[in-house]
Amino acid sequence: MRKNSEKNSEKNLWSNSGERAGNLISKAAQQKLRKLFLPMAAGFTILLGALLFASCGQKSNESTESPDDNVVNVYNWGEYIDPEVITEFQQETGIKVVYDMFETNEEMYPVIEAGGVLYDAVCPSDYMIEKMMQNHLLAEIDFKNIPNIKEIGKEYMEMCAEFDPGNRYMVPYTTGTVGILYNKRMLDELGVPYPTKWADLWNPKLKGEILMQDSVRDAFMVALKKEGHSMNTVDDKELDEAMKDLIAQKPLVQAYVVDQVRDKMIGEEAAVGVIYSGEILYVQGELEGTDVEVDYVIPKEGTNLWVDGWVIPKNAKHKEKCGKSGLISSAARILRQRISSTLPTPPQT
Repeated sequence: MRKNSEKNSEKNLWSNSGERAGNLISKAAQQKLRKLFLPMAAGFTILLGALLFASCGQKSNESTESPDDNVVNVYNWGEYIDPEVITEFQQETGIKVVYDMFETNEEMYPVIEAGGVLYDAVCPSDYMIEKMMQNHLLAEIDFKNIPNIKEIGKEYMEMCAEFDPGNRYMVPYTTGTVGILYNKRMLDELGVPYPTKWADLWNPKLKGEILMQDSVRDAFMVALKKEGHSMNTVDDKELDEAMKDLIAQKPLVQAYVVDQVRDKMIGEEAAVGVIYSGEILYVQGELEGTDVEVDYVIPKEGTNLWVDGWVIPKNAKHKEKCGKSGLISSAARILRQRISSTLPTPPQT
């Protein structure tokens, strides 16, 4: 079984401050990108979905097709696609997008496994993609039909190859970490030091001020790392210890949530929350111009370095649409337009 990466430092497409890795864009652009991160990510999501669809390239055996067939079904995390991008995509291609959302990988998996709803593209996380591969739920991707794959950094393809040998089943979309988001003023008023380690989430002074992820994997990751264990452990004793820690922490926890961590922290409804690094950009954008000051820390015990990516279920219904739909060019054009309208004009030399 592939072991998910465990890191002590951030290694994602977007750092805590909103800068792209390697400082490839200007500070002014970064400020704009904070506000537009979700719409841009949405365009990129459609692009990657398009890349996946294009890999199919099968021809329909029927000479006629019903309007109901002129559709692609997408299953994705919340907030990963801007509704405006979906509208633009449908207008340019004439293909209807049926878009459903899930909150956790564990919610998504049984839906795909049961096959009651046939999705054409899904965006799970690394460990769940590995499980889907092992259970023969995914179709291989023909990268010969995906010229834009060259735009994805080699290091991200190598990350995916750890659990998808040969990069056969997945196109990477986002990667990041899990850390603690905290409100400085609220912690100051409580007399609680700013967090530096996972164990700080067991401080009795934080009773009713803690937001934990409603995710088995990430909740256990917090407890396991607190005790110095690997998040990938299969040792029953270590897992039992983590479970007891989580039970002991429960009276201190205000809520077990997913996307709501972000919203509650913006509204100052809690002092600390376990959150995914990508959410920080949205939080910073919403709080810009206010007196609310938050910060994000990766605890010193280490954390989960995750990657989400696009896959095609083996039973995808609309593979025959791929080769002739123009999805790549239209989606890429939408993305380029959004980026070009966001970045400042480079100085003339």
